[in-house]
Amino acid sequence: MKKHSALVGIGLVIMVLVLTACGGQAQRPARTTVNVMQASPLQSVDPAHASDIVSAQTMMDVYSGLYRYSNKQLHPDMAARMATISHDQKTYTFHLRRNARWSDGRHVTAQDFVYAWRRAVNPATKSPYAYAFNDIVNAQAIGAGKMSAQRLGVVALTRTTLRVRLTKAVPYFESMLTMSVFDPVERTQVTKYGSQYGTSAATLTFNGPYRLTKWRGKGAQRWVETKNPTYWRAHQVHLHRVTYRVVKSSQHALKLFRQGQLDDITVSGSSTHKAKKMTGYHVVKQNIATYLELNQARVPALKNQSVRQSLALALTAPA
Repeated sequence: MKKHSALVGIGLVIMVLVLTACGGQAQRPARTTVNVMQASPLQSVDPAHASDIVSAQTMMDVYSGLYRYSNKQLHPDMAARMATISHDQKTYTFHLRRNARWSDGRHVTAQDFVYAWRRAVNPATKSPYAYAFNDIVNAQAIGAGKMSAQRLGVVALTRTTLRVRLTKAVPYFESMLTMSVFDPVERTQVTKYGSQYGTSAATLTFNGPYRLTKWRGKGAQRWVETKNPTYWRAHQVHLHRVTYRVVKSSQHALKLFRQGQLDDITVSGSSTHKAKKMTGYHVVKQNIATYLELNQARVPALKNQSVRQSLALALTAPA
């Protein structure tokens, strides 16, 4: 059996112990830069390919989809307002912001979403989150290789009007749109860089609050995000620069924090006892969803639905 972690979802609540430099800052001018710890390198910034937590956080910073969460509230982002939904709840019409632009100055268009979604659902792309599109018309047939990706139930009616058709009513569909795999991409960039797209900052353009800079690839131990002046609400982005640094040891991270080289770190193990006494220590609750995928090819008995249901009950039963 393989265990997976999902980038979004409601599931097991885990506790993350975080130190944030904040002591005495009430009397200081607002900071415009911050240095943040990450436990592992950035793997990809291609919405169709990335599947790890670090990549998800970066894409949340540098891309904007139709919607974005602010705390627990869903708000329009590239969409100018919430979608118009048909009476049967199977057709969604989105109107994009006319002033939304990529970091190269080009308009963000409905066709950018159409292209990105078709690309992600195309089995040739091998997107790990292609299944997220399954409730869109023809997505499952496309994923099975029985139909062209051009027949996905999404169309650009105008430059700023996007229409999506579902196979059934999906109450959580709009929440799913905050997943990075639903973010738009510029076709010109994908065409230009091919398989290298999303593997370094030089291959990308951005439509979110930040631009990714100084990232040379997935082995890099540091990368930088700078404020994106072309973001539609750049005036509300007050942090100008975020520098990420890979630090795998809690003790080393704590040392860098004390030296002022890191402003935000996550600690675990014995380091938490030292950190508890420091200003800025607090516990952050995070959601994580996990699931088990049963290998039916290797164990034929697992093809029996009753067997799988029995295992599920055994694993979730109270101790």
